[in-house]
Amino acid sequence: MKIINYFLSLLAVGGLHPYLYSQTTIVQNLTITQQQVFANIDTLFIQNCQFTNINGEAIRFSGIDYVEISNCSFTNISNTIPTRAVICGKSTSKVLLKNLDLQNISGTAIRIPFDGTALLSDRVGSVIIDSVNIYNCQSTTSLLGDAIRIFHTDSLFVSNSTLKKIDNMGIDIGRNSSTTQTAQRVIYCHINNNQIDSVLADGIGAKENIDFALIENNTITNIAYDGIGARPAEGDHGIYWQAPHAVIRNNFISQVKDGLVSGNYGLGISLRTNATITNNTVSHCTGGGIGYFNDHPSNGNIFIANNVVYDCMSQGIYMNGSNGNILNPNSVSHPDSVFIFHNTVLNEPIQTPMHLSAPITFNNMTSKNYLAGNILIFATVMDTTKHIFTTNTSHLVKQYNHLVSGDINFEDYPNRILQLTSSSSAVDLLPFGTTFVSHDILNNHRTEPHDAGAYEFMPFVTGLDIFPTKLHNIQFFPNPSKGQLHFKSSQIVIKLNVYDCLGRLIETIKMDNTQGKIQIEPTSNIFIIEIVFIDGTIAITKVYIE
Repeated sequence: MKIINYFLSLLAVGGLHPYLYSQTTIVQNLTITQQQVFANIDTLFIQNCQFTNINGEAIRFSGIDYVEISNCSFTNISNTIPTRAVICGKSTSKVLLKNLDLQNISGTAIRIPFDGTALLSDRVGSVIIDSVNIYNCQSTTSLLGDAIRIFHTDSLFVSNSTLKKIDNMGIDIGRNSSTTQTAQRVIYCHINNNQIDSVLADGIGAKENIDFALIENNTITNIAYDGIGARPAEGDHGIYWQAPHAVIRNNFISQVKDGLVSGNYGLGISLRTNATITNNTVSHCTGGGIGYFNDHPSNGNIFIANNVVYDCMSQGIYMNGSNGNILNPNSVSHPDSVFIFHNTVLNEPIQTPMHLSAPITFNNMTSKNYLAGNILIFATVMDTTKHIFTTNTSHLVKQYNHLVSGDINFEDYPNRILQLTSSSSAVDLLPFGTTFVSHDILNNHRTEPHDAGAYEFMPFVTGLDIFPTKLHNIQFFPNPSKGQLHFKSSQIVIKLNVYDCLGRLIETIKMDNTQGKIQIEPTSNIFIIEIVFIDGTIAITKVYIE
């Protein structure tokens, strides 16, 4: 039987009616071509079903204690109501969406709650979205093509999912409204290890009414991929965040292209309040790498550390306190303090005036600002007064920042591998006893005297002589990686010896090829690979595991 309803008669207890029922509905192993609506049952399971060619929402649920939708596909679904989605629900204690595939959607793929309700009875307890693939969400004149839209929910978890070719926002959390914002808040959200690519609006966006959020380990690329974006008058960003107290860390953000054709530029991370932003890699963004703008409530501290930012058209890190909230001027405030420590920022003077491309800029910031331990590279600019540009910012303490104009013996400057080598001038730059950040971007413990920038140089104890790493054009990529590395060379490789950072041999991989891939278990952050070629020559390189 493919649709199963279970009924359990309950005994009358106290004032309960003797005919009260508990019901579980299971839908499995079906091809479904029409809307499915479920309401006022205890449990709903939908498993191994194919939903196809449906006008309107595929699944709508309400008044259910537990909903689990798993191992299902949704193809060619055309929403008809702007406040609903392919999968939408409300008034539910827990929702689990796992191993789903949604393709060719008109409108939004997942929305909770539907119809914009602010009633306490319609609130959702927790939403877990895991291993969900959403591809090709199309906007229409009346429907926004969001991948995931969540508010009015206690807890939200989105992990291990792929969102690609989305006409509006990748993940949209929270809702701003003068009348319902407090009621519709999200208490906690964790967005982890997702792939977000080819999105016209923000990759991840948040409104003000989120109490706390952790955004980590996401890869966000090709935002506003048409050069115009979904909101030409506003700008589209990799991460756009209005809610206070968020932690944004270990994300990779690249190719934010808004404004290349028309419209406003987009940033890698656009922050509108206080937050902790650490260990991110941000590159090739039209509107800058990491930016703060004070058009939302922003008291508290901003902490920006261990980020690598490079090749952005506008400022690498931009702190702008000149914005105002036209709708509510009383809501605008500045952060109490701004701490910018141990970042590596590389920009080129490609805009006029030059300061529009500066590695770091402060503009009209009334906060107490501290800038220390950074490597700031303004490529080809020999005047170090240009690396940090300030206007109308009275309190700015600058210490031990390394201001340079090009390669200071990074591992591979042309390819933007900006780890330090032993001969780098940033090594041991800070005096003994000076500590701003205890670990680096790879979570290595910084050893005194600390180095400037996001990476702390880690000397290796291997017992091996360092051979030229470019011998036979050997390359390992990506580097850093999550553990899987590809390699290619002009000479046949017969063996790879993998050592940990203490010089202990942990694995020998035999082969007979000029290219391939290997998997390294992330027992630490740094490994040494000894490459043995067929002609007997040897090269040694370092790889970094995030």
